[in-house]
Amino acid sequence: MASTNDCISSGEVALNALYGLQTAAMTSGNLAAQKALNDDIGNLTYNLTQLRGQQIADNDTKINTLNTQLGQVTTSARDALNNLNQLTTVLQDVVTATRILDGILQAAAIP
Repeated sequence: MASTNDCISSGEVALNALYGLQTAAMTSGNLAAQKALNDDIGNLTYNLTQLRGQQIADNDTKINTLNTQLGQVTTSARDALNNLNQLTTVLQDVVTATRILDGILQAAAIP
C-alpha cells in the first residue's frame, strides 16, 4: 500500500501534467479542454489538500505518541537517578560506619 507521501508525490506529478495539458489546450484554443482540465486541476488540488491534512494529522498523532513515550522515559530516568542518589547515601553511611568501626577496633587493639 502506498504511503501518504507517495500519494502526494504522485498527485503533484499528475497535477503538473494537467497544468501542461491545460497550457497546450490554451495554446491550441481548445476552450472545452481548458474547462475540463481546469475542473480536473481543481479536484486534484482539493484531494491533495485533503491528503496533506491527513498527513499532518498522522504526524501529530505520531508526535503525541513519541512525547508520551519520552515523558515515560524521563520519569523512569528520574526514578533511577533518585535510586542512585539513595544508594550513594547508603554507601556513604557504610563507609562512615566502617571508619568508626575501624577506629574502635584499633583503639581496642592498643595494649
